[in-house]
Amino acid sequence: MRHKDKLALLIILIFLTGCSRLETVQEVREEKLLLNKDKPVGQSFVAKNNSLNMIKVWVNNPNLSNNLPLVFHLKREGEKDDLVKIEFSGSNVGAFYWLPLKFPPIPDSAGETFYFFIEQLVASEREKSLEFSQSTEDVYMDGDAFLNHQPLKGDLTFRSYYWLPPQRFWLVSLQEFWQRFLSDLPFAIFYLSSILVLLVLIVKFSLR
Repeated sequence: MRHKDKLALLIILIFLTGCSRLETVQEVREEKLLLNKDKPVGQSFVAKNNSLNMIKVWVNNPNLSNNLPLVFHLKREGEKDDLVKIEFSGSNVGAFYWLPLKFPPIPDSAGETFYFFIEQLVASEREKSLEFSQSTEDVYMDGDAFLNHQPLKGDLTFRSYYWLPPQRFWLVSLQEFWQRFLSDLPFAIFYLSSILVLLVLIVKFSLR
């Protein structure tokens, strides 16, 4: 298969599959929360969109020493049963790493409060405990961090994502690009300059 055909196939696959889009970001990392047996780490949050389909949590696996069995749970607030349950291993967790936890889209998630937590099924030594991060203050107003299912003052460092079908994905992407282009002058200048340089290079190589 030629390179042009491969590129065309890749574009078609991306268009057909849609994409996960970022909706909530809590990036503050001020304190460590250590995961251990009987001390699960979690966070409550409100989904902004329908089709919630992924949570990412900032975590550190010290010296990549933790390879113990772990379970991710996602529930609606106040409900006993899991909406999502993912079993995995500490060996899947990197050092200073955004751990992705992906699941089938939840169609009616917009405006709903959810609670996720990660539990470790076997006790570990402190130096081998996974280290999660949290803020010391309540910087994310729509939820709280939890340790052993008890709320804390701060918020876990996490991101939530929702899935968009291909047509909506490209439409929303174009709308957001156009809004930024009109409101962010340095970005607009950089973008137009890049297009101009690209066109010059295309003309230059086509004349060879």
